[in-house]
Amino acid sequence: LTAIEGTVVFENYRAAPEGAVHRGRPPKYEPKLTPTDFCATNTDVSSVNSAVFFNARVYTVDSDDYSGDDDAVGSGSVAVVDGVVVCVDVTTASCRDAHSGQVDVVVDANGGYVLPSFFSVGTAIGQVEIGAEKASTSGGVGGGSSGSNATAVAELVAAYGVHATNSRMTAAAFRGGVVVALTQPLSSGGVVRGQSSLITLTNGAFGNDRVLRQRVALHVAIGNAAKRPDSIESSVSGQIRHLLAQFEGVAMNSTNVFARALRGEIVVALHIHQADYIATTVTALRALPNSAAMRLVLIGGAEAHLVAPVLANATVDVVLAPPRCVPDAWETRRCSDAAPQVLSGAGVRHVALAEADHNQLLELRWHGGWAHVDARVPSWRRALYAVTRAPARAVGVDDLGVGSIVVGRAARLVLFDQDPLQLHSRARMFADGRQVACVSEQF
Repeated sequence: LTAIEGTVVFENYRAAPEGAVHRGRPPKYEPKLTPTDFCATNTDVSSVNSAVFFNARVYTVDSDDYSGDDDAVGSGSVAVVDGVVVCVDVTTASCRDAHSGQVDVVVDANGGYVLPSFFSVGTAIGQVEIGAEKASTSGGVGGGSSGSNATAVAELVAAYGVHATNSRMTAAAFRGGVVVALTQPLSSGGVVRGQSSLITLTNGAFGNDRVLRQRVALHVAIGNAAKRPDSIESSVSGQIRHLLAQFEGVAMNSTNVFARALRGEIVVALHIHQADYIATTVTALRALPNSAAMRLVLIGGAEAHLVAPVLANATVDVVLAPPRCVPDAWETRRCSDAAPQVLSGAGVRHVALAEADHNQLLELRWHGGWAHVDARVPSWRRALYAVTRAPARAVGVDDLGVGSIVVGRAARLVLFDQDPLQLHSRARMFADGRQVACVSEQF
C-alpha cells in the first residue's frame, strides 16, 4: 500500500513502497516487537520433518480443565522427530539438549508462542472452492425426503481425495494458524447432509494426502436451512420425524452409517440454532433404542444457552458458530454472548468456538481473543482451549494430535511471534504431522 491522505500505511507489516495504490483494505501497523524472522535467517528451513523449538512460551492444551493466564515462561522447548512430538518441556530447554542431534533444525523461538493448531469445525473449507470450476460439482450433496435417498446422501463423504488445493481461502486460514479443519459436504438443503472429513490446509498436500481421516461425523440440520418444499422436510416437526426414521429399524451390526452412529463409531453433528428445536431433537435422539453410545455435538447453537441443562444431561458437546451473538434471524434472535459461561456452568463438557464463514477462518484465533477480552471465558488459557482442544474433543479427533501437544502424537502445532489471540501477532512456522516449515506470507 502507500500514503493515503499523507499517512503511510503498511501491508504484511512492512512499509509500503511509495507510489502504490490503496485498494480499500484497512491499514496495518508495525508491531512493537520484531522477533527473529526464522524463515529469513534460516533459509534452509523450507520443509523438514524434524525440529526443536526452544526459548518458547509453550502451551500444550493437553487437558480438559486447561485454564489459567497467559503466563508461560519464554524458556520452554518442544521437539518434533519424523512428524511426532517426542519431548515437551514448558519451562526449560531440555528438549533441545536431549534431541538437537536428532533433528534437521534447531529454532530459537525468541520468546514466541508454541501452541496447537487452531481447529476449524462447521464449514466446507476445501470444498467450497471447487465451485469456482464451473464444470465440477464435486463435494456437493442435494439432500432428499425419501428414506432411501437420505441414506444415500448420508453415505456420501466430503473429500474423497477432492480438494481445492492451495487456494487463497485455505492460504488465508493457514496464515491464521489453522493447520487442520473438519470439512463437510456442500449441501443445498435437507436434513441429512453427509459425512465430514478431517483435512490439512498446509501447502504441499494434495488430493488424498490432504485427508487425515474420513467419516468423522454425520451432519444433519434442523430448521429453516433444512427445509425442502413439497416434502416431509418442509416443516421442523417433519424434519425431526424424518431424522428419527433413519435410525428406526436399523440393524445394530450393519455397516449402515446410522447404525455406526448408534454404536458411537461416528459423531452425529447437529446443525441447529433455535432452542426449542435443539431440545426436541436431542431429547428424541436420546430416547431412541440403543442410543446410549451415540455421540452428539451441536454446531451453531445460537440459542443453546437457553437449553443448557438439556444438553448437559444428554451429554452433548457444543460448538458455537458463529461464536458471538448475531441475532439476524428468527432462529437466532435470543442469542447471547454469555453462552459459553452458561453452557459450561450447566455442565456441558466441551464448549468450543468456531468461525461459521469459510471466508473468515483467518479470524478464528481472534474469536478466542475476543472471548477472553469480553470475559465470555474465564481465562486466557480457556480461550485458547475453546479454539483448539475443545472442538477436537467434541468431534473425536484429538487422538490424531489435533488441538493439543502431546508426546507420542502427531505434531500439529504453530509458532507465533507474539500472543496468538491478539491482532498484531503472526504465525511463523508450523508442523502438520509430516513436515515442519515456514508460514508463507503470500496468498
